[in-house]
Amino acid sequence: ILTEQLVRSVPGFREAQQAFMRDTPYDEQQKLDTLEKQLLGPLTWLGRLEQPSQVTAVRIVVDALDRLATGARSSVMETLNQLGKLAFVRLLVTARPDTELPPGASSYSLAFAPDEKIHQYLERRGTPPARQGEVVQAAEGSWLVARVLADLLGEQPKAPIGAGGLALGDAYEEMLSRCGAADDESLRRVLEILAAAGAGPLLPLPLLCKASEALGGLASPVFVRDQLVRLRGLAVRSAAGTENEHAGLFHQTLVDYVAARAPQEIIAAHKALIVGIEALAPPGAGPTDLNNAIQRYAFEREAEHLWTLGEADSAWASLSARTSPIPRDNL
Repeated sequence: ILTEQLVRSVPGFREAQQAFMRDTPYDEQQKLDTLEKQLLGPLTWLGRLEQPSQVTAVRIVVDALDRLATGARSSVMETLNQLGKLAFVRLLVTARPDTELPPGASSYSLAFAPDEKIHQYLERRGTPPARQGEVVQAAEGSWLVARVLADLLGEQPKAPIGAGGLALGDAYEEMLSRCGAADDESLRRVLEILAAAGAGPLLPLPLLCKASEALGGLASPVFVRDQLVRLRGLAVRSAAGTENEHAGLFHQTLVDYVAARAPQEIIAAHKALIVGIEALAPPGAGPTDLNNAIQRYAFEREAEHLWTLGEADSAWASLSARTSPIPRDNL
């Protein structure tokens, strides 16, 4: 996805990819991982032009560094470290405070939002003026709480709002109730599967459908998309409506909230995802096709689902059975 964006936005990047592959001996290519072959190598090649001043400044934003799959952490961190050494590349990385950052990174802590800024935000969202003071008081400087409460009041202008630390959980409970999650078992299944997958649009739609079926729900993409629409701003989607659609919950705090309110159901959702992976992407005799979204998800995350379930031997078997054509990805 990132290299596709660079092809559109950075002049010469496509040619740099081709030149890098052409000029790198095959034996050397085999020692590189995916990020090195498709991203770091071509950008480094761009930086070696005779007139580097003509290279377009490249700005790369990496959100939620704390949410990396375990198997991807080493490769991503090393790539960020190398990108930071390229004079024409600017990196902006977001993460929770206790996250390991790339060497040499300058760290900036996001301050609490001033009340007047939250008021301005609520004005733009069309929040009723009479309710804005309550939102500001409940948010206590948190943009996340302000955004969720603005979403809630957009749906239900007279919804009660609590102040203090329970405001976010109360808002999630109210929004889930408004979506019908309290009464609709099928919607709850979709919600719990998304929570088991994690925050962000990580889960390929066919795998979400298959997991829903494994839990006794409907499996058609039309039905599942309807459920995602019902979840409104609580669910996020990429490439919505296409065969490459991915879905997930919008924030880690919502994942934690859903997991805390239904722990046994989340365990069942992990099991359903394993069933879906086994059905749609069983380990083959050869390397995993990482261009296939479901196979890539299985390669990166099946072992983590098994580990969460306490199935250590199965997690080890998954790591052994699912291999990348690139040795460093396997490492």
